[in-house]
Amino acid sequence: MSIMAVFYPIFLLFVVASCQDVISSKFLKEHVLCDLSDRIQRECSIEIENSRSLVDCMLLCGSDKSCIGASLDKNGMCFHHKECPLISGCTIKNNDHIYMTKHCAHGTWDLTTHSCNCVDGFFGKRCKQCHKNCRDLIGANYKSGVHFVYIDPEHSGLKPFFVYCYVNRKTSYSHYNMMINIGKKSFNKTWTEYVNGLFDDLSHYWGGLYAWHRLSKAGCNKMYSIYYFRSRDNTPIVYRIYNDFRVSNENENYRFTTTVSLKYEQRNPPPGTYFGDCFSPIQNVPFSTWDADHDEDADKNCAANAGSGWWYRGCNNSCNMLGLGLQYWNTKPKHQLFSLIGVDMDLFSSELTVFHIYVFGC
Repeated sequence: MSIMAVFYPIFLLFVVASCQDVISSKFLKEHVLCDLSDRIQRECSIEIENSRSLVDCMLLCGSDKSCIGASLDKNGMCFHHKECPLISGCTIKNNDHIYMTKHCAHGTWDLTTHSCNCVDGFFGKRCKQCHKNCRDLIGANYKSGVHFVYIDPEHSGLKPFFVYCYVNRKTSYSHYNMMINIGKKSFNKTWTEYVNGLFDDLSHYWGGLYAWHRLSKAGCNKMYSIYYFRSRDNTPIVYRIYNDFRVSNENENYRFTTTVSLKYEQRNPPPGTYFGDCFSPIQNVPFSTWDADHDEDADKNCAANAGSGWWYRGCNNSCNMLGLGLQYWNTKPKHQLFSLIGVDMDLFSSELTVFHIYVFGC
């Protein structure tokens, strides 16, 4: 093998690296080494004669709307590749091509419009940008209603995170739904799951401790804690509003702080109901799960005992907002059931109850 043959791929990679900005402007992904012989034999890839280098080959592909990728073979010949049904883009066999593809970071390349179709709230030519908050969706012409998107509140370059947004275009109102529990499934999840969020079932939803922290840091510091009694005719609601709540970072185990409840209201409450304050007593308390015990009880794991994660100071917590529903009254320990201060849960063992936490303010 000649010295040139050995250094040829290294030289090409140097050229690619030095021209990264030029290539990325044409929406091209990083190089891979692969075998494209099947595509070439089936005429899904076309030889381009007037290309002098890999960079030329890539840039010509970028200006050709039908080109989905480009490559240079070991002899320095440029090939442009088009969409072909049932033909793979690149297989790792002989590694005889340096191959790059048009790329959308969070979406797919549309051959009709020759642009990226972005998903999950991302936008921009390569679907790399995301909105700062739910309110931005109104200006971006999202319809009123619920949307699931990634946001970066500070546009800080930190990892975007997934949120459940509600927006109303008429009133320019928006909020984040951070928790829903109707009590039919267990919230006895791991620390990692509580940090990242639980999104599989929107009737048992947890927005994620990382999202709680980032939102409160960005000024989304008001919180509605709302309890619905759904089986009654006019859906009575009991709720509290908290101002200036904070959730610290993971190094501090997502400690929770807030001012005393700002407002309390009941709309046609069921008899014997007074929704007590479940959040003021947990000032500066870290979050706990069954596999990450941060409570102050030296003898018990309060999260394991309650069957759900929460900001537990001790195991005699009168609020279990992520507990199982009252349909399990006769089959599960009482301390693992949904409970609230001031609500006689014996009265509602046949009720369908729903608990939400909304965050707003930014």
